[in-house]
Amino acid sequence: MLVVDDYAAMRDLLKLMVAQVGCEPIEVDLAKDALDHIEKGQAHMMLLDLQMPGASGLNLLRSMRRHRVSVPIIVVSGFISPEAAKQLAQLGVQGILAKPFAKEQVLEEIQKVIGTSS
Repeated sequence: MLVVDDYAAMRDLLKLMVAQVGCEPIEVDLAKDALDHIEKGQAHMMLLDLQMPGASGLNLLRSMRRHRVSVPIIVVSGFISPEAAKQLAQLGVQGILAKPFAKEQVLEEIQKVIGTSS
């Protein structure tokens, strides 16, 4: 599972949770690197931060759509407006978690998305 966040401490925390549900975490800090992994078939699910330097998480989602690349996605972000949530749903995002979050919320969301994508 791809963990995409520009903040190393957040990636480390999310990687631990990903491993806890039995998935192998792959971490990247830039949207362009995430797209490379997905296009090469190296990731089958993604935890994605929206606010990153360079290309944002929204830009990554739009790129994936243009390239017709799709994996289950959970967005993890500090603030998600109702308009952004609507946009994310239109771009195919399966889950949204607001920071700060409880560990149980992340694990539950991952399990839910894994269950619907298998």
